[in-house]
Amino acid sequence: MAEPARWAGPKTRIIGEVSASEDLLIEGQVEGKISLPEHRLVVASTARLKADVFAREIAISGEASGTFTAADRVQILAGANVDGRIVSPRVALAEGAVFNGRVEPHKSDAAVRVAQYRVAHGDEEKTGGS
Repeated sequence: MAEPARWAGPKTRIIGEVSASEDLLIEGQVEGKISLPEHRLVVASTARLKADVFAREIAISGEASGTFTAADRVQILAGANVDGRIVSPRVALAEGAVFNGRVEPHKSDAAVRVAQYRVAHGDEEKTGGS
């Protein structure tokens, strides 16, 4: 698998919403919403993420809090500290990772369809909240 594009470097702090049509690597601080319904998000060990995320796949090595919705899987890697809700059919928790929250494996199809609609139509109001 190719390396994801670096989006937020280690010394970067971003607050807001982002959608992208490529895999992304976050190494800095991000707060807000991230929509990558057809792509992969990698949260590096240096990252601090406070966001609601929609992606095909999510891999977390750093600190993260929020709702993480993935069509394929969410990986919480060794050294990660995650607090929040995971909505995905597959979840992997590595030895040495910390997770505090809940996993909802049956809701991912609907949530991903909502994220795809949001990206395609640029319409935040039709989601009904997350």
